[in-house]
Amino acid sequence: GKSIRTTIRTSWINDKEEIDLIRRIVAILEESLHGSGIKFHFTGLAPVFAHLSNRLVESQIKSSLFTFIAIICMFLILYKNIRVVIVCLIPNIIPVVTTLGLMGFLKIPLDVATVLIASVSFGIAVDDTIHFVSTCQEYMQGNNIYNSIDKTYSSIGKALIATSLLLIGGFIILIFSSYRPLAF
Repeated sequence: GKSIRTTIRTSWINDKEEIDLIRRIVAILEESLHGSGIKFHFTGLAPVFAHLSNRLVESQIKSSLFTFIAIICMFLILYKNIRVVIVCLIPNIIPVVTTLGLMGFLKIPLDVATVLIASVSFGIAVDDTIHFVSTCQEYMQGNNIYNSIDKTYSSIGKALIATSLLLIGGFIILIFSSYRPLAF
């Protein structure tokens, strides 16, 4: 007779909405129970996972920024030319910005599953960039830039497009997942 357990069920909400809901409930309970001596606390997996997921998203964003800086350093070591590095960064930034922009436009929240999309698109772009630029540099010997780009497209262009489309196809299957963050 000294404790009450209450279960709250909602439709699916993302982690930030869940944390916000918990804060609103806490505010209502604190106001309602003020001075009564009654204590309350939230337990269970949902609040724990919501806070854990929120922290994971924050750490993934920080690690993505660290990865971006590491990629710049790697490009500098590989190509030893700041102009080449800047040109390499453009096709690597566009997929990430496009993906995050589209997610923002569609109001898809950042959570553990969706924040990985930016990392995956960045990884695909970096891989393709390294293959393309390295092959282009090989063809540069004795050729002008236009001929080396043309030879690079002819030799590895189809392979780059095919592997990228296969990876996209593999991930697009997740649209049919019943777990909404994975579908997003």
